Order: sequence, then structure tokens, then C-alpha cells
Amino acid sequence: MTSSPRLKPADPHRAVDLARAFALAGFAICALALVAAFLLQWARGWAPCSLCWVERGCLLLALVGFGYRASSHRPHAAGRRIGFVAALAGLIAAWFQDGEVAAGTTVCPLHLAGAATSCAAAGAHRLLGLPLVDWAMIVFLILLALSTAIEVADIANTNQ
Repeated sequence: MTSSPRLKPADPHRAVDLARAFALAGFAICALALVAAFLLQWARGWAPCSLCWVERGCLLLALVGFGYRASSHRPHAAGRRIGFVAALAGLIAAWFQDGEVAAGTTVCPLHLAGAATSCAAAGAHRLLGLPLVDWAMIVFLILLALSTAIEVADIANTNQ
């Protein structure tokens, strides 16, 4: 009789690190969103409003957070938490901008004496049938889901 080989536990150094994969996905999404924002600004001439700049800042901060988590060999809470907080702040900014677009107002609280385009005008531009503000909300929701998945995967890796 042949005995079946015993299964060994997976080597943690060779196993796929789901948290790192999620962080790489978040990094790529942030980078693509920033590139798309600047391309739309320069190629199509769509001037960003003040909340658009806040959202870009949140994307940049999330890019740093996801990149930090993806590049570190030891999981640090800082990377995933920076990504989460930045994505949440960006979602809140997009939500405010969505309110401006829905109301059709021309005055944003961050609109400084005509220094920037109004939030309603900037967020109402359509890309693939959806207003830009809806795309921003989708991106930030995906980033929130990814940062939550990173947290769960890191907890699961710690408990093994």
C-alpha cells in the first residue's frame, strides 16, 4: 500500500500575498485616475474645479499609501490606513461635488473669487456617458473596497 504524501503548510514566503496584490491594484488605479485627470485637463481643455484638486490630492495620497504597502516586505498598518483615509476623503469631496452638480450651483465653498472653474461645471462633463463626478465616486469606492480587503488579508496573514 502506498501512503499518500502529507500536505505541508504553505511557505509564507512563497505564497501569494493577497494584500500586496490588492495594494498593487490600488496603486495602479490611483495612477491611472491621475493620468486620466491630467489628460482630460490638457487634451480636452476641461478645467478642474477646487474640489477636483482636492480629489487629485486624495488620489496622490492614496497612491503613496498603496505604493508603500505594496513595496514593503513586512505589512505596515500605515500604508493601508493612508490609502483608506485618502479614499474616504476623496469620496467625501466627490460627494460634495455631486451635490454641486445636482443643484447646478455656480458657487462652491472652495471657489476663490473666480480663481477656478465652478464645481458644477467641472463635474458635469461627461465621459463614456457618466458625469466625471460619478467616475470619481466609483474610483474612490473601489479604493475603499481595496483598502478594506488589504486590511482583512493582512489580518488573515497575521493569524496563520
